[in-house]
Amino acid sequence: MRPSFIPIDVYDSEFTRSQMDKMFRVSNMKVTSFIQKCECLENPISHRQPKRYEGFHFSVTRVYRCSEVIDRALLDGYEVLPTRVEELKRSEEELQRDVELLRKELSVLQNEREDFKRTLRFDSIMSDLGLKSLYTEREIVNSKRTYGGSSGVYFLIKGIKVIYVGQSVNVFARISSHVQYKDFDSYAYVSCSRDKLDILESLYIHTLSPPLQGKNSNGGGFSAPINLSRLLNMGKKCLDID
Repeated sequence: MRPSFIPIDVYDSEFTRSQMDKMFRVSNMKVTSFIQKCECLENPISHRQPKRYEGFHFSVTRVYRCSEVIDRALLDGYEVLPTRVEELKRSEEELQRDVELLRKELSVLQNEREDFKRTLRFDSIMSDLGLKSLYTEREIVNSKRTYGGSSGVYFLIKGIKVIYVGQSVNVFARISSHVQYKDFDSYAYVSCSRDKLDILESLYIHTLSPPLQGKNSNGGGFSAPINLSRLLNMGKKCLDID
């Protein structure tokens, strides 16, 4: 039943009424008033007389265990709350945290404003040169890809037709090697893990029938890492498993 703001060592120790008045309150009452109220109702909270060597003032005649006072208050339906002074301290700490948070947010906004101003300044130059607007740093970062190569299946495109399908663990380097030998004006690619490249490339080759794709030497369809009949058998096995 220990309130969270009361340390365990305090909860288990003994104090005078005036000492506890500085630690917590019982609803809207001081601890002293609550103890007196219990005595008036002839249901006093247990206490003892301190020994001289315990360090209490010589005028102190009663000390109370903090846990017994708190437990009685809660049992009687009262709230055990921080003192007004402690509440103000806690409020001040919360306000200080809020101020620090606002300062950080303000710093971020100021940086964003400076970035935006720079972008606007160069946007006017872009416009004069007949180019599109620059992307902001945030837009660039939001569109980032994790570095680690560009493994995938790529497509060389002429107009609206896929004319060739290939695979590579470094798509961009591989596409650049086709420039001298194949006539295409654009490209696309699909990311794929290395262990699935053969399957994915073969599926696209057999599906799209690209005109620049090589043929099997026996004339049996397009050249692909996995021939069509094997792909169909692989698909059938997957269906049987399901």
